[in-house]
Amino acid sequence: MGRPSLIRPPGVSAAFAEAIGYRCLGDRLIRVDTLERLLGRLRALCAAGIMLLPERDMAHLAACDVTALGPLIAALGYQTERKDGALHLVTGQRRPARQGARRPSRQTADDNSSPFAALRALRQAP
Repeated sequence: MGRPSLIRPPGVSAAFAEAIGYRCLGDRLIRVDTLERLLGRLRALCAAGIMLLPERDMAHLAACDVTALGPLIAALGYQTERKDGALHLVTGQRRPARQGARRPSRQTADDNSSPFAALRALRQAP
């Protein structure tokens, strides 16, 4: 199966990492199943309103040291800050998705080339 996460070696492309089951997050490669467990834990903490992160547990889950946890969580889209020596989520919300990740726009209702144009004409007929 491989290590759950490791420091990204120089020259390893994101495509190669994904082909072997890892995702590139900052300077780390993290196995996809480990990433899903980590995201599930973050979502559960946010849903429960818990903003103080259990660093040791999450670092163990991500197979990294505590110092690498903050940048890893930030690479996932969560905003963190260190208060009184502990890692806190700034908000329970993730950053908005990148602009390039939008779906293509749907066809408008006025489009006569739509497969539903004939149905619309039948429904409007007397």
